[in-house]
Parts: sequence; C-alpha cells; structure tokens
Amino acid sequence: VCKNTLIIKDHFCETAFDRTLLGFMDKIGNSRHGIASTGNYLSEKEWKVLFKKLGLRIIELKRGLKIHPAVIRWLFHSRLHFIAVLSVNNHENK
Repeated sequence: VCKNTLIIKDHFCETAFDRTLLGFMDKIGNSRHGIASTGNYLSEKEWKVLFKKLGLRIIELKRGLKIHPAVIRWLFHSRLHFIAVLSVNNHENK
C-alpha cells in the first residue's frame, strides 16, 4: 500500500486501566459509525516488536498527542495516543 514511508496513529495500552479506557473511548468514538472494536490494544513494547517483525524501522515516534480539547485530554489521557513514522524495508521487492 505504501512505497517508502508508513504513518500509524494509534494508542499504547500499558495497564488494565488503559485497556478499560481505550475500550470506552472506542465505544464512544466508533460505535456511532458502525465500527466494531476488537479490544486488541498493544503496549509500546508490543508495537515495537510488531514493527520489527514486519521490517519497519521507526523514523519518529510522538507520544501524548494533543488532538482533543484540554478537558477531553485530561479525562481520556492523551498519553495513550501516538503517531509513528516508519520506514518501509523494500529490499524484498527488489
């Protein structure tokens, strides 16, 4: 789908509280659009293992995104949000 660079915006899930909060956020944010949530949330370590397994190299990783108004960030912990800019290893396609 991409040639050289992949950008992923998602969440880190480090605790049981994070898992509960992310489930709640998914329900509020996605159910009105008919999007089902599988509840599969990964920790930062699990994301990094997955990136490596897929041959992706992290170029930049930004945490704690301020993508919601301050009150919502406080309630829903913007520390969970991240954006990863990844380099796609295309050596297999050459």
